[in-house]
Amino acid sequence: MKVDEILKLIDAGYTKADIDAMTAEPAAEPEQTAEPEETPAQAAEPAAQAPEQTAEPAAQAAGQDQILDALNRLTNTIIKSNINATVTQPAERTPEEALAEIISPPKPKARR
Repeated sequence: MKVDEILKLIDAGYTKADIDAMTAEPAAEPEQTAEPEETPAQAAEPAAQAPEQTAEPAAQAAGQDQILDALNRLTNTIIKSNINATVTQPAERTPEEALAEIISPPKPKARR
């Protein structure tokens, strides 16, 4: 890191330990030691399960795509109905109607 970058981090409130953690390179992952030997029977079991595992994610992805499409359609429908419901046209008055109301205002309804 450059000095300017470190000063910006200090101004932002980071401590020396935080900055050191950011600048330090991540520790290398320890390599795994030799795995225990498998018997031929154990080696055959994972191979038999592999086709089932690959078919399952594909089916899940297809189901997720269908759900996503349905959610998108629902969202678009809601948006369209909200737009259509919120747009109201004001009642238009002609200048003649406005002048007539000024000259002779409508009579209030009688209260009983």
